[in-house]
Amino acid sequence: MRVPCIINARSTGGKEEGRFSQNDNMAKEKEAKKAFVLRMAPNELEALQRWADDEFRSLNGQIEYLLHEALKAKNRLPREKGGQSD
Repeated sequence: MRVPCIINARSTGGKEEGRFSQNDNMAKEKEAKKAFVLRMAPNELEALQRWADDEFRSLNGQIEYLLHEALKAKNRLPREKGGQSD
């Protein structure tokens, strides 16, 4: 049996510069997030939750982190205009 889990996907902006850009960047990130349903086996969801707890992240944050790292490892992150992706 799979358990639905709602995930917020987000696109990351560029490097933060200046005094107010962090707040501006956070606002842009919130606008760019898209929710979707992810169906997972309960034991996998529990394992991810334990891992997130160990690293002091939310479950959503842990999944975003793992997906970002996997994309980075496979050079699948979109290239930023005029800069590097990371």
